[in-house]
Amino acid sequence: MPPTVLLRILTVVLITPCLHRSPHGNKCWLYFPEDNCPFYRTSVFSNYADSNCPAAHKQLHTLCTADGSDPSPEQSAAAAGPYWSLMFEVSESSCKPVHQQPIKLGGTAGTWPAIVQETLLGAVATHLVSASAEVVSLHHRRIKHGYPTPSLSRNAVLEQALPWLQQHGIWSRGRFGSYKYEVANQDHSLMLGVEAVDNILFGTQELTLNHPDIVNGAKNKVMHYKQTPAGRKVGRCSVCSSGSSI
Repeated sequence: MPPTVLLRILTVVLITPCLHRSPHGNKCWLYFPEDNCPFYRTSVFSNYADSNCPAAHKQLHTLCTADGSDPSPEQSAAAAGPYWSLMFEVSESSCKPVHQQPIKLGGTAGTWPAIVQETLLGAVATHLVSASAEVVSLHHRRIKHGYPTPSLSRNAVLEQALPWLQQHGIWSRGRFGSYKYEVANQDHSLMLGVEAVDNILFGTQELTLNHPDIVNGAKNKVMHYKQTPAGRKVGRCSVCSSGSSI
Protein backbone atom coordinates (compact mmCIF):
# COMPACT_ATOMS: atom_id res chain seq x y z
CA MET A 1 0.00 0.00 0.00
CA PRO A 2 1.48 3.41 -0.96
CA PRO A 3 2.41 5.85 1.87
CA THR A 4 -0.23 8.32 0.66
CA VAL A 5 -2.86 5.77 1.72
CA LEU A 6 -1.12 4.75 4.95
CA LEU A 7 -0.98 8.40 6.08
CA ARG A 8 -4.49 9.79 6.25
CA ILE A 9 -5.65 13.41 6.20
CA LEU A 10 -8.76 15.37 7.07
CA THR A 11 -9.76 18.13 4.69
CA VAL A 12 -11.27 21.29 6.18
CA VAL A 13 -13.77 23.53 4.41
CA LEU A 14 -14.07 27.08 5.76
CA ILE A 15 -17.18 29.20 5.25
CA THR A 16 -17.12 32.74 6.62
CA PRO A 17 -20.17 34.97 6.31
CA CYS A 18 -20.09 38.59 7.43
CA LEU A 19 -23.40 39.94 8.71
CA HIS A 20 -25.11 43.11 9.82
CA ARG A 21 -25.52 43.64 13.56
CA SER A 22 -26.34 41.20 16.41
CA PRO A 23 -22.88 39.88 17.39
CA HIS A 24 -22.67 37.01 19.88
CA GLY A 25 -21.08 38.94 22.73
CA ASN A 26 -17.56 37.88 23.70
CA LYS A 27 -17.76 34.25 22.61
CA CYS A 28 -14.64 32.90 20.88
CA TRP A 29 -15.51 29.49 19.45
CA LEU A 30 -18.28 26.94 19.83
CA TYR A 31 -18.51 23.20 19.04
CA PHE A 32 -21.49 21.49 17.44
CA PRO A 33 -21.92 17.70 17.77
CA GLU A 34 -25.54 17.93 16.60
CA ASP A 35 -26.71 16.52 13.26
CA ASN A 36 -28.68 19.62 12.23
CA CYS A 37 -25.62 21.41 10.84
CA PRO A 38 -22.65 20.36 8.69
CA PHE A 39 -19.99 22.18 10.73
CA TYR A 40 -18.24 20.91 13.84
CA ARG A 41 -16.96 24.29 15.05
CA THR A 42 -17.50 27.97 14.54
CA SER A 43 -15.39 30.91 15.67
CA VAL A 44 -16.73 34.41 16.18
CA PHE A 45 -14.14 35.69 13.73
CA SER A 46 -14.89 39.37 14.29
CA ASN A 47 -13.90 39.07 17.97
CA TYR A 48 -10.28 38.33 17.04
CA ALA A 49 -9.58 41.59 15.20
CA ASP A 50 -11.52 44.64 14.03
CA SER A 51 -10.06 44.14 10.56
CA ASN A 52 -11.93 40.83 10.26
CA CYS A 53 -15.00 42.91 9.44
CA PRO A 54 -15.66 46.08 7.45
CA ALA A 55 -15.53 49.34 9.38
CA ALA A 56 -18.84 50.13 11.05
CA HIS A 57 -19.33 53.33 9.03
CA LYS A 58 -19.03 51.52 5.70
CA GLN A 59 -22.35 51.12 3.91
CA LEU A 60 -22.89 47.70 2.34
CA HIS A 61 -25.71 46.02 0.45
CA THR A 62 -27.20 42.78 1.74
CA LEU A 63 -26.29 39.92 -0.61
CA CYS A 64 -28.85 37.48 0.78
CA THR A 65 -30.45 36.53 4.05
CA ALA A 66 -28.94 33.91 6.33
CA ASP A 67 -31.22 31.18 4.97
CA GLY A 68 -29.99 31.93 1.45
CA SER A 69 -33.16 33.74 0.37
CA ASP A 70 -33.65 37.06 -1.41
CA PRO A 71 -33.37 40.07 0.90
CA SER A 72 -36.33 42.40 1.22
CA PRO A 73 -36.22 45.76 -0.60
CA GLU A 74 -35.43 47.43 2.72
CA GLN A 75 -32.60 45.00 3.40
CA SER A 76 -31.19 45.44 -0.11
CA ALA A 77 -30.50 49.12 0.46
CA ALA A 78 -26.94 49.97 1.46
CA ALA A 79 -26.61 50.49 5.20
CA ALA A 80 -23.83 51.03 7.70
CA GLY A 81 -22.75 48.49 10.33
CA PRO A 82 -21.77 47.42 12.87
CA TYR A 83 -20.76 44.11 11.31
CA TRP A 84 -19.73 40.75 12.69
CA SER A 85 -18.51 37.49 11.18
CA LEU A 86 -18.52 33.78 11.88
CA MET A 87 -15.97 31.27 10.58
CA PHE A 88 -17.43 27.78 10.19
CA GLU A 89 -15.27 24.67 9.89
CA VAL A 90 -16.58 21.62 8.06
CA SER A 91 -14.64 18.34 8.01
CA GLU A 92 -14.30 16.35 4.81
CA SER A 93 -12.81 12.90 4.23
CA SER A 94 -13.34 9.72 2.23
CA CYS A 95 -15.79 8.70 4.98
CA LYS A 96 -17.54 12.08 5.07
CA PRO A 97 -17.96 13.73 1.69
CA VAL A 98 -18.95 17.39 1.43
CA HIS A 99 -21.38 18.69 -1.19
CA GLN A 100 -19.40 20.90 -3.55
CA GLN A 101 -21.79 21.11 -6.49
CA PRO A 102 -22.60 24.72 -7.46
CA ILE A 103 -25.84 26.22 -6.23
CA LYS A 104 -27.27 29.71 -6.63
CA LEU A 105 -28.12 31.68 -3.53
CA GLY A 106 -30.74 34.41 -3.38
CA GLY A 107 -30.31 38.11 -4.03
CA THR A 108 -26.97 39.10 -5.48
CA ALA A 109 -24.97 36.49 -3.52
CA GLY A 110 -24.24 34.54 -6.69
CA THR A 111 -23.26 30.88 -7.12
CA TRP A 112 -21.42 28.94 -4.40
CA PRO A 113 -20.65 25.32 -3.51
CA ALA A 114 -23.70 23.67 -1.92
CA ILE A 115 -21.90 23.39 1.43
CA VAL A 116 -22.10 27.18 1.75
CA GLN A 117 -25.90 27.10 1.66
CA GLU A 118 -25.96 24.08 4.00
CA THR A 119 -23.73 25.95 6.45
CA LEU A 120 -25.95 29.03 6.40
CA LEU A 121 -29.01 26.85 7.05
CA GLY A 122 -27.11 25.11 9.84
CA ALA A 123 -26.36 28.47 11.44
CA VAL A 124 -30.08 29.18 11.45
CA ALA A 125 -30.93 25.70 12.79
CA THR A 126 -28.49 26.08 15.70
CA HIS A 127 -29.83 29.57 16.49
CA LEU A 128 -26.55 31.32 15.80
CA VAL A 129 -28.38 33.65 13.44
CA SER A 130 -31.97 34.30 12.47
CA ALA A 131 -33.23 33.30 9.03
CA SER A 132 -33.64 36.98 8.14
CA ALA A 133 -30.12 38.04 9.22
CA GLU A 134 -28.40 40.10 6.55
CA VAL A 135 -25.32 38.59 4.90
CA VAL A 136 -23.08 41.28 3.39
CA SER A 137 -20.15 39.08 2.32
CA LEU A 138 -19.22 35.41 1.97
CA HIS A 139 -15.90 33.57 1.87
CA HIS A 140 -15.32 29.89 1.05
CA ARG A 141 -12.03 27.99 1.11
CA ARG A 142 -11.20 24.29 0.96
CA ILE A 143 -7.95 23.29 2.68
CA LYS A 144 -7.07 19.79 1.48
CA HIS A 145 -4.44 19.11 4.14
CA GLY A 146 -6.34 20.37 7.18
CA TYR A 147 -5.37 17.83 9.85
CA PRO A 148 -3.18 14.71 9.93
CA THR A 149 -5.48 11.89 10.97
CA PRO A 150 -4.10 9.18 13.30
CA SER A 151 -4.41 5.66 11.88
CA LEU A 152 -3.22 2.15 12.74
CA SER A 153 -0.64 2.29 9.95
CA ARG A 154 0.76 5.73 10.78
CA ASN A 155 3.50 4.90 13.29
CA ALA A 156 5.02 2.22 11.08
CA VAL A 157 5.33 4.76 8.26
CA LEU A 158 6.81 7.46 10.51
CA GLU A 159 9.35 5.06 11.99
CA GLN A 160 10.78 4.73 8.48
CA ALA A 161 10.12 8.18 7.02
CA LEU A 162 11.41 10.48 9.79
CA PRO A 163 14.81 8.75 10.26
CA TRP A 164 15.25 8.60 6.46
CA LEU A 165 14.66 12.37 6.24
CA GLN A 166 17.12 13.01 9.07
CA GLN A 167 19.77 11.01 7.20
CA HIS A 168 19.35 13.61 4.46
CA GLY A 169 19.63 16.55 6.86
CA ILE A 170 15.89 17.17 7.25
CA TRP A 171 14.28 17.32 10.71
CA SER A 172 10.62 17.24 9.62
CA ARG A 173 8.57 18.64 12.50
CA GLY A 174 5.27 20.42 13.14
CA ARG A 175 1.64 19.44 12.59
CA PHE A 176 2.21 17.87 9.19
CA GLY A 177 5.99 17.65 9.45
CA SER A 178 5.95 14.93 12.09
CA TYR A 179 2.35 13.89 11.33
CA LYS A 180 1.33 13.39 14.95
CA TYR A 181 -1.92 15.17 15.62
CA GLU A 182 -1.70 14.43 19.35
CA VAL A 183 1.31 16.76 19.57
CA ALA A 184 0.33 19.25 16.88
CA ASN A 185 -1.13 22.22 18.75
CA GLN A 186 0.71 25.54 18.73
CA ASP A 187 2.49 24.87 22.03
CA HIS A 188 3.48 21.39 20.87
CA SER A 189 4.79 22.71 17.57
CA LEU A 190 6.94 25.31 19.31
CA MET A 191 8.48 22.66 21.54
CA LEU A 192 9.02 20.36 18.54
CA GLY A 193 11.13 23.14 17.04
CA VAL A 194 13.06 23.79 20.25
CA GLU A 195 13.76 20.10 20.80
CA ALA A 196 14.73 19.58 17.15
CA VAL A 197 17.38 22.33 17.49
CA ASP A 198 18.65 20.80 20.75
CA ASN A 199 18.82 17.42 19.06
CA ILE A 200 20.80 18.81 16.13
CA LEU A 201 23.23 20.73 18.35
CA PHE A 202 23.56 18.47 21.38
CA GLY A 203 21.99 15.14 20.48
CA THR A 204 19.36 15.46 23.22
CA GLN A 205 16.17 13.40 23.11
CA GLU A 206 13.07 14.88 21.43
CA LEU A 207 10.53 14.18 24.16
CA THR A 208 7.51 15.81 22.49
CA LEU A 209 8.00 13.90 19.24
CA ASN A 210 8.80 10.49 20.66
CA HIS A 211 6.75 10.41 23.86
CA PRO A 212 3.42 12.23 23.34
CA ASP A 213 1.77 10.42 26.28
CA ILE A 214 4.39 11.69 28.71
CA VAL A 215 4.24 15.27 27.38
CA ASN A 216 0.44 15.46 27.37
CA GLY A 217 0.18 13.89 30.81
CA ALA A 218 2.76 16.12 32.46
CA LYS A 219 1.72 18.91 34.83
CA ASN A 220 3.34 22.33 34.81
CA LYS A 221 5.82 22.34 37.69
CA VAL A 222 8.14 25.02 36.33
CA MET A 223 6.18 28.28 36.21
CA HIS A 224 4.05 29.34 39.16
CA TYR A 225 2.07 32.56 39.44
CA LYS A 226 1.00 34.55 42.46
CA GLN A 227 -1.22 37.60 42.74
CA THR A 228 0.50 40.77 43.94
CA PRO A 229 -1.27 43.56 45.87
CA ALA A 230 -1.08 45.75 42.77
CA GLY A 231 -3.01 43.16 40.80
CA ARG A 232 -0.09 42.02 38.66
CA LYS A 233 0.82 38.38 38.24
CA VAL A 234 4.43 37.53 38.99
CA GLY A 235 5.92 34.39 37.49
CA ARG A 236 8.89 32.61 39.08
CA CYS A 237 10.92 29.98 37.32
CA SER A 238 11.95 27.16 39.66
CA VAL A 239 14.89 26.36 37.39
CA CYS A 240 16.67 29.74 37.49
CA SER A 241 14.79 31.29 40.49
CA SER A 242 14.19 34.48 38.54
CA GLY A 243 10.97 36.42 38.69
CA SER A 244 9.18 38.29 35.93
CA SER A 245 6.11 40.53 35.93
CA ILE A 246 3.29 39.83 33.50
